[in-house]
Amino acid sequence: MESSAKLAAGNVHKEVSEKSERSYACFYLPLSALAALFVANYLLLTFIAFGDVHVQRLGLWVKAKAYAIAALVTLNSTRSPSRQLAHNSQLTPPSILSYNPRMVSVRSLASACLLVALSACRSLVFMMEVPPLTPQEPIAHSAVAHRGSLHMGLPDNSLGALKQGIAAGVPFLEVDVRRSTEGELFLFHDGSVSSSNSEGPPELWGEKVESLSRKGRESVALASGERIPLLSSALDTVRGSGSALQLDFKGESDELVFAALDLLRSRGQLRDAVLQIRSPARIPRVLAHAPEARLIARVRSADALQEVLRYPVEFVELERWATPEAIKDAHQKGVKVLVNISGTSLDEPASWAFFRSHGFDTIMSDHADLVLKQSSK
Repeated sequence: MESSAKLAAGNVHKEVSEKSERSYACFYLPLSALAALFVANYLLLTFIAFGDVHVQRLGLWVKAKAYAIAALVTLNSTRSPSRQLAHNSQLTPPSILSYNPRMVSVRSLASACLLVALSACRSLVFMMEVPPLTPQEPIAHSAVAHRGSLHMGLPDNSLGALKQGIAAGVPFLEVDVRRSTEGELFLFHDGSVSSSNSEGPPELWGEKVESLSRKGRESVALASGERIPLLSSALDTVRGSGSALQLDFKGESDELVFAALDLLRSRGQLRDAVLQIRSPARIPRVLAHAPEARLIARVRSADALQEVLRYPVEFVELERWATPEAIKDAHQKGVKVLVNISGTSLDEPASWAFFRSHGFDTIMSDHADLVLKQSSK
């Protein structure tokens, strides 16, 4: 009798476990995928707040969906009934059957609504504080190739991509600069080698790229068969071409920036590169090290912009924000305004025209050649 009861209980455990796992696989896993998709859209769209109400409303809507789905996934799929079984083998069939997914869904929905409301309030306050952009004339018409590439089949940060951009007449080619433990400056975007940014060797996947020796880096094959290039090789490529490198320092520090400046000076190529500087406090130190350096200041607030405009910078990137007054202030100082829309759904002709007609002088894009063609019409 007792063995029959145990057998029956075991069968109930097994049946509930199988049903719950099927429910988990059929519902929560696709929901998780949707959450990841919406969060990715949120990162792409709402990280760039240009002061234009239409753009912000789009970002607000995506943000609301991202928060709602993320909350549902987090609260509902943290532990399925079968996982509860795995963690507590002493559960009896009545305990298992008392699991109430409807109650969990109600709690999840309430939490999601709260997150959406908080997010919406924050975004609406921001929208009221930031005036919409107004049409104004740019003082220049330029473009930057994101990661040095026109994204026409050649890998980012490769010499082949740089040559392609030069041939297309792109004036600025953005590259990602890192410094190895041996002190060499090279171009690579990601912090580690992986199957998504190289074709091998597989034994190096997962290794921090900055910790690799020169021999190790030279063994890493990019998609085109090229090897990870040195900054000096990229400077050889742009010398006398009319194009300049835009140096984005990964792990920006005085040591890294000064090393790049010393290399440029030793080669007589200080005019062949523009240095992106994230920290306004670093700008006077950079200019003290190399007064003739060309600089792009990345600023995130009106106060930071006013501080930066005290120095002879060539560009300002109004990172994630912009106002008509900020653009006018920069132009009055003869400073060009850059906007980075690469890798977002805004990187298309209508947006290029919008930003150009609202005073942005330089657009960083995955299609810099097409940006230039549009500007020349």
